[in-house]
Amino acid sequence: MSSPFKDKKLLISSINKFLDKHESFIRNQGDRICDYFEMKCFNDAVLFYKNNGFSVEPKNLNANEFVYKLQPSGHPENFSFFEVIGQRKFELHHNLAIESSLSKEIYYTPDISIIEKDSIVKRKVNSYYSGKRDFSFCNSESLQTFIEVKHMHPFPELLFNFTGLLINFMPSVAGTSSSGEKSNRHLAPSLALSGNGSYHSEKIKEAIEKNYNANIFFGLFNRYSQIYSKRYTQSCISSKLLTIDVVGDDVDDLPF
Repeated sequence: MSSPFKDKKLLISSINKFLDKHESFIRNQGDRICDYFEMKCFNDAVLFYKNNGFSVEPKNLNANEFVYKLQPSGHPENFSFFEVIGQRKFELHHNLAIESSLSKEIYYTPDISIIEKDSIVKRKVNSYYSGKRDFSFCNSESLQTFIEVKHMHPFPELLFNFTGLLINFMPSVAGTSSSGEKSNRHLAPSLALSGNGSYHSEKIKEAIEKNYNANIFFGLFNRYSQIYSKRYTQSCISSKLLTIDVVGDDVDDLPF
């Protein structure tokens, strides 16, 4: 089994090349390779939308620096994000809390999420800071999709835990098939892993993708463009809020 580890310098180079195309550059933040892998997957999500006819634009830069939100703590207004633009506008965020679709005031922070524009709520909630400070989150109704990123090899407990996130935060994907339309679509909820899986992990992956409209990406250090390239098959979910035309060719297909 190949190693899930990668030279940090290669990841940083890939991130900087991506941001350079958007006339921005990375702030010197994070020192762990898992942080840079998470940034790379965030950029890959942006490329998915570019390759499917959306316009994308970085927002909330700090002196032309794109500030990734590498921890669940902190208010979103202090960090950068991408606006995803079609006939309607969405926002692609990093480590934004999402409220459960099953119970109020229960939250989970996916590594990457795409939400309706201007749908972040900021208010005091009893379950955070004892209700004494504002807490920023997005209601599950405004969540379009999410990506959970793990810098590791897949294993059964991790894969089955992902189905719990689907049930609690996007239950509509259970028992559904991938959208056949190439327009009007988002990437289905996804689990992105740097390492490759064993035979058993591959069987679990197949079973989950069969029973949920979701993606599980193995080996992103070796097959780096799985999230965004049309050379690979991604499950997608339709958005009733947006109609777009699809571009024909991949963009920014950068190895690292």
